[in-house]
Amino acid sequence: MLFNRATKLLLEKSPARVVSHDWWTYQLVTAAGGTAVYDPVPSVRYRQHGANASGSNAGLGARIDRMLMVARGRFGTWNEMNISALRSVEGLLTRESARQLAFFVRARQGDVLNRLTNLRRSGVYRQTLQGNIALHLAAALSKF
Repeated sequence: MLFNRATKLLLEKSPARVVSHDWWTYQLVTAAGGTAVYDPVPSVRYRQHGANASGSNAGLGARIDRMLMVARGRFGTWNEMNISALRSVEGLLTRESARQLAFFVRARQGDVLNRLTNLRRSGVYRQTLQGNIALHLAAALSKF
């Protein structure tokens, strides 16, 4: 990950306890009105080893692990941590980002229709069709 001074200053204002430093950096920068650029071409080698805090997202085993995380509530716990972190820096968020956060929080409450409606209103999405289906299924089952 490469970032500019503005991102460094944002990160210095943010809580230390987040689920994933790279995901948090993306959330914080974009919520504060910054731009994130994704380069699909790897320029450094990513090391996987047995002591990694989280594993690779590739392959059938990783998909099964993610489904189990949702079923066991870990995904919901992570979302709760991210919501708490974003609320702690709410003054740095754009008006639109604060609105999206409010809808996402509402999407985690109430009946299935309320959850799915507010998820749509929040604008939160995953990068793949499979990911979006899983997100909506998790919302329907109140597991996010």
